[in-house]
Amino acid sequence: MKSRSSLRPKAKLLLYKHLQNNRGYVVLIAVSTTVVVTSMLAAYYVLAKLESTMSLASLNNSYGFDAAEAGLNLRADDVRATFEGFNVPDGTQVLTTSGNTPCEGGNDGADDFACTTYSINNYDVTTYLLREDAANPLDDPEILQIPPGEPFEFLTAQEYQYSAYSTASRYGEDPQAILQMVFRSRLVPLFQFAAFYDKDLEILPGPDMTLSGRVHTNGNLFVNANSSLTVQAQANDTFVTMVGSLYRGRKDSNNCGGTFSAVGISGVPSSLSCNGGGRAAYTSNDHPDIVAAGGIFDVEFAELEVPDV
Repeated sequence: MKSRSSLRPKAKLLLYKHLQNNRGYVVLIAVSTTVVVTSMLAAYYVLAKLESTMSLASLNNSYGFDAAEAGLNLRADDVRATFEGFNVPDGTQVLTTSGNTPCEGGNDGADDFACTTYSINNYDVTTYLLREDAANPLDDPEILQIPPGEPFEFLTAQEYQYSAYSTASRYGEDPQAILQMVFRSRLVPLFQFAAFYDKDLEILPGPDMTLSGRVHTNGNLFVNANSSLTVQAQANDTFVTMVGSLYRGRKDSNNCGGTFSAVGISGVPSSLSCNGGGRAAYTSNDHPDIVAAGGIFDVEFAELEVPDV
C-alpha cells in the first residue's frame, strides 16, 4: 500500500510537466500563426499597392497614348492639306543626329516641318514632320513601280514619303507615349492610261476596236459598240476602274448593242451583256458578272485628284 501511495506524487509531477509542454507548443504555434498571418497581410498590402500603382500607370499611359494619337491626327490634317493641289511640304527639318533632340534646345525645324505643340487633356503634345529619305532633296521624289495589290499596281509612280511624330508628356515628365505615322503621296503620270477622264466617260466605237491599257474615270463609264469592243490588259488584273457605276450601253439613250469584253493577264475574256436591248447597270463589285470577271473591273474606286490644265 505504501509503495502505491508513494507513486502518486511522481505521476502528478509527470502530468504537470506534460501539461506545461503542451502549453509551450500552443504558445509556439500561436506565435508562428501570428507571424504567418502578419506576413500574408504585409504581402497582400504590397501586392495591392503595386497593383494600384500599375493600374494608375496603365491608365496614365492610356491617356498619354490617346493624347499623342489626337496630336498625330491634327498634324496629319495639316500634312494632308499640304498635299492637296499637288504641293509637297516645304521648310527645314529638325536634326535627328546624335546629340540632337527634336523640338528641344532650339532644334525646332521650320515651316511645314516645324515643331508644333498642342494642349490636349492636360498633356503637352509635340509633333514634327520628317522626310523619310532625308538624303534626297525635299523636292526630289522616288520613282517606283507600284507593288501588287495596291491601287494602280505595276504602274510607275513618283512617291514622296514622310513621317509625322507625336510625343505626349505631362507636367514636364518623361514622355508617356511616342507615336509615328507614315505618309505616302504618289503621283501617277496619266500617259500610262489608255483612257483617263475626270467626268463620265463613254466608249462607243463604230468598227471593231481593241483598247490596250488601263481605263479610269472619276465618273460613270458607259461601254457600247456597233460591232465589238475589247479592253485588253497589259500588266495587271484590275485595269478598268471608275468612281461611279459601269453601264453596258449608250449614255444618251437606254439602248445597248454589239459585244463588250475585257481580257486580263490570264488571257480569258470576261463579257458584260446588255439587258435585253436596254442598258445594264453595274453599281457594286458584288455583282455576279463583276465577280465572274475575276477582278478586272472595280466600280467602287476612290475619286482621284486631277491636276489643273
